[in-house]
Amino acid sequence: MTRALHEKIICQKPVLLASGAGEQHDSWEDIAEVWAAATRVSDRPETEARQTRFTTSYRLLMRHQDILEETRRILWRGKIYQVTGMGQPNARGQMLEIMVREELPA
Repeated sequence: MTRALHEKIICQKPVLLASGAGEQHDSWEDIAEVWAAATRVSDRPETEARQTRFTTSYRLLMRHQDILEETRRILWRGKIYQVTGMGQPNARGQMLEIMVREELPA
């Protein structure tokens, strides 16, 4: 199974940071850099403001670590992916499956 885990990804969680003026703003914190297997699940169009873009969804499979359950965003191959689902594909809980889709620029 480890031979299939050949994609290096960075798992991130949201954090609230305080600025110098006492204000707070949202940011992202890296929680782990892991090896994963990536499988393309779908390509589908998304329409926003009368513009159609295609988004790609992936299934990422990696070794389970408790800290990874906080993951809400993935950095992979220079792109940002939003976590859309999470689960354990085997009964022993050794692997973690994270479903992601490419985050489109605002």
